[in-house]
Amino acid sequence: MLIYLDESYGGKNNNEFFLLGALFNPHSKFLHRELSEIKRKYGFRKSDGSLAEIKYNNCKTRERLKMSCEVIDAFFTSTSWFRCIVIEEKYFDLDRFGRKFEETKIKKARAYKKFTELLLVP
Repeated sequence: MLIYLDESYGGKNNNEFFLLGALFNPHSKFLHRELSEIKRKYGFRKSDGSLAEIKYNNCKTRERLKMSCEVIDAFFTSTSWFRCIVIEEKYFDLDRFGRKFEETKIKKARAYKKFTELLLVP
């Protein structure tokens, strides 16, 4: 099984919520093949010709919307599943993940580790 993790910030000003998502792929080749076919169908490539990463915040045309809907349908026909932790930024206190004198990046790493552990527990 492959597990993909990604963090994001959201809300009106893109800083109101911290999100950490996990995509669980027990049969990753199936989903990868489906997504690659959809991207090729819509010519969704980078300047070097390789397939581009889909970012839903860039879904601003009808063509991108159609492609995104097909991607979501492919996800639902796969055996994959998704879990996410959402935390309001005003409650996300990094000092809970270390001592005040420690570097922010160390505390963030501990927080991500803890949230990842929560995502992995059924």
